[in-house]
Order: sequence, then C-alpha cells, then structure tokens
Amino acid sequence: VLALGELAVNVKEEISLLRPYGKFLSVKFVVFFGFWQGMVLQGLLKLGVFDGFNSGCGAKCAVTAIQNTLICVEMLAASIV
Repeated sequence: VLALGELAVNVKEEISLLRPYGKFLSVKFVVFFGFWQGMVLQGLLKLGVFDGFNSGCGAKCAVTAIQNTLICVEMLAASIV
C-alpha cells in the first residue's frame, strides 16, 4: 500500500493530462451499478417476473442476457464520459 501511495505521488504530474479521476470514477460506477442491477434482476427472477421466457433457454438465461446487454450499454455510456 505504501508503494502505491509513493507511485501516485511520483506520477501525479505526468498523468494529470489523462484525467485519471474521471476514468476511475466511471469504472467504479459501472462495477457498482452492475452489481446492484444483478441483484435486482435476480430478485425479479425469484418473484417470477421472467416466467414468460420459458421457451428457448429459460428464465435464468434470459436474465443473464438482459444483464449482459445492460452492461454493454453502461460500458458504452462510460466510454463516452
């Protein structure tokens, strides 16, 4: 941990043009939002909201496809920011 702090102090000026804080926050946002989105989708799955997806691969597969699609959209939004 100390080495990481020392690295941050030494390269602070060199990476200031890259605006690392915005990038760091956007990655944190995607991870945080993706986690809670997965929790909500799993809760909806247990409530039976996705029971209409029984044809094909099933409700659990549909939830996975929905979550993967939403993460792709979030990553696109994060890359623009």
